[in-house]
Amino acid sequence: MKKASVFLVVILMLANFVPAFAAPGDLVWAGWSGEEASTKPLIQTMLKDWNAANPSASASWVGWPWAETLQQIIIRLQGSEKIDLAQVDTSMFPTLVSMDALVDLSTVFDKSWLSGNFSKSSLNFGMSNGKQLGMPWTTASIGMLYNPTLLASVGYKEPPKTIAQFEDCLAKLRAKDKDLIPYALSTKDATATADYMPWLWTFGGNVIGSDGQPSVDSPAGIETLKWYKKLADAGYIKANMSRFDSRQLFAQGKVAFYDDAIMARGIAQSNGVKSENLDASIQPMLRPVVKAGNAPASSMWGHLLVIFKNSANVKTAAEFVKHVISEKESIMYFENSGMLPVMNSALLGAKVTSNTWARNWSAITSTGRNNELLMYPNNAELTNIISEEVQAVIIGKKTPEKAAADMKARLATALK
Repeated sequence: MKKASVFLVVILMLANFVPAFAAPGDLVWAGWSGEEASTKPLIQTMLKDWNAANPSASASWVGWPWAETLQQIIIRLQGSEKIDLAQVDTSMFPTLVSMDALVDLSTVFDKSWLSGNFSKSSLNFGMSNGKQLGMPWTTASIGMLYNPTLLASVGYKEPPKTIAQFEDCLAKLRAKDKDLIPYALSTKDATATADYMPWLWTFGGNVIGSDGQPSVDSPAGIETLKWYKKLADAGYIKANMSRFDSRQLFAQGKVAFYDDAIMARGIAQSNGVKSENLDASIQPMLRPVVKAGNAPASSMWGHLLVIFKNSANVKTAAEFVKHVISEKESIMYFENSGMLPVMNSALLGAKVTSNTWARNWSAITSTGRNNELLMYPNNAELTNIISEEVQAVIIGKKTPEKAAADMKARLATALK
């Protein structure tokens, strides 16, 4: 075989087996939603719409399973492979922030456009150290769910709005059925901290004080743990309960309240709740407050879009971000995935407001706050400390005062 022919064969082999990368002038968008069966067609639609309108600045997708996404993004950032922007979640965002890899979006988006089109809570979701390093794509707080049928059986046609009403409802549920778990509060693993934090906020406390030091031993922090112990002693909550356990038991009608994300309705259906029974089995609710008129607490959850400093197309990437979160594209995404949009025009539009589930979850999210620990590189360690001390109170191993003091000391050590 002639050398030219051999060279041609090699070229053809490379074309067949080497992944195609975007041309230098193109945008590369990375993430995981374009790999999942339920959302892959939606990502492709967004790309198709953009490319049709921007033939000289086409965008392409590169993705991996969720568990591999952060590692693969880092590999690309540290290597020579092209990447302009990415979809990230709350667990990935802190690592990329600590790498100083992200563009401050307030330098590429007009500040008045940001404040005029998004709620403060959604913008705060992408803030770090006073910089807008992430653009909210879809946000929905971790909120509370309730079983309307179970509540109606004890005289509650609507979910309780205050702590006092909540305790009354829990007591009536417990008295009616000793086998029922009134509130499947997460009391183990990372989800225990996820549920504890909004209750701490409800009682007026914070994990980290204004001085940057742990403040979990404040009067509000101790009151929160005392309340946990009160619920445990009364049999309203259980030790060793995970989010997975809560979901399973809730779907079986053995739980009246629990905390979860916006996709809880779909999870309930996948766990056996028939579609015709969904409305009577699961509904979102605002977290009860200490005093009527207080803002209900919730912990923000969702996905962000970030632009990388090493992109040669930052301005074009910013326009692409605008395209993805635009009313047209985000409503398409919402209608097909159930993920809430972030632009005010989309949230207040008929497509969202006419959907009871989405409208109620939007109300939960409107007063949501960022998880206080997510921006710390060792947030997993910090989360574990809180979960362990919360569990110690529930099982009676420590008093609320002792657990709060130990929690503070352990957090302070871990934050040094």
